[in-house]
Parts: sequence; C-alpha cells; structure tokens
Amino acid sequence: MFLLHVMTSEPPVELDPGIPVLDKAAHALLYGILTALISMGIYRSGHDCSFRYWLWTPPVLASLYGAALETYQHFLPYRGFDPWDIVANSIGAAAAQLSIEAIIRLSRKTTERDADAA
Repeated sequence: MFLLHVMTSEPPVELDPGIPVLDKAAHALLYGILTALISMGIYRSGHDCSFRYWLWTPPVLASLYGAALETYQHFLPYRGFDPWDIVANSIGAAAAQLSIEAIIRLSRKTTERDADAA
C-alpha cells in the first residue's frame, strides 16, 4: 500500500499513448494484486470468518483505498482525478477475488477427492 501511495504522489509516468487502455489495465492489475494480498492475509490468518466476509472485504478495502488515492490526486498539481481509474481499480479487485475464490474451491475439491480415494 505504501508503494501505491508513493506511485500516486509522484508526477505520472506517461504510458504509450497509442494504447489508451494500458493505463486502466495497469490500474486493474495493481489493485488485483493488492486484493490478492489482503485476501490471502485474511485466509492464512487462521481467524474464523464467514465466507461472505472473506469474499467481500478484500475487494471493498482495495477499491476504497483506490478511491481515496484518486481523490488525493485531485489536489496535486501534477496529477488528476479520473473516475475511470476507480472503475478499473474495482474491476481488478473483484476479478482477483473471484479468481482466488475459484482456485480455493478447486483446491478443496481436489483435496476432498484425494481423501475419498484414499
């Protein structure tokens, strides 16, 4: 999270202007990674939390953090506020969480199948 804060506080790095979606893809990727880190932290913490809590909390936290950073950029003279960045952040966060959830479900099914075979 510190790295994201530092990256948003510095003047922007111009990505290839010929590929306009590259900026949004970078936002989605970075917030997907942040969501994955939050999610795996909760999952591996050993705390007994509901599936609903685990499913919703990481992408919501990452999305709120992204919205806060985007709002912060509005007040910097060399940055700007772009609501589409918030959308890209949220899409990346949701996609990452759904991917992790699918991987965990497949892993559990494989483990259960191996246990039943033994």
